[in-house]
Amino acid sequence: MAAIDRINLHSDPRVEHRNGYLNGYMYHYMYGEPKNYKATILMVSLGLSMNNTKEWCLIPLETDY
Repeated sequence: MAAIDRINLHSDPRVEHRNGYLNGYMYHYMYGEPKNYKATILMVSLGLSMNNTKEWCLIPLETDY
């Protein structure tokens, strides 16, 4: 299995911070286009859990087989 190249949330040149509006609410998201990929996912922050850590939901949108 290949190593995971993690994204630095504050200073990674591979992603852009963007905002979008939906039903009167503004949402922040990070956008990036990888050079090589096998799937597209949407990663949604569900907020903080009971132990004060961020919880995420990964939603597959498209696969390239």
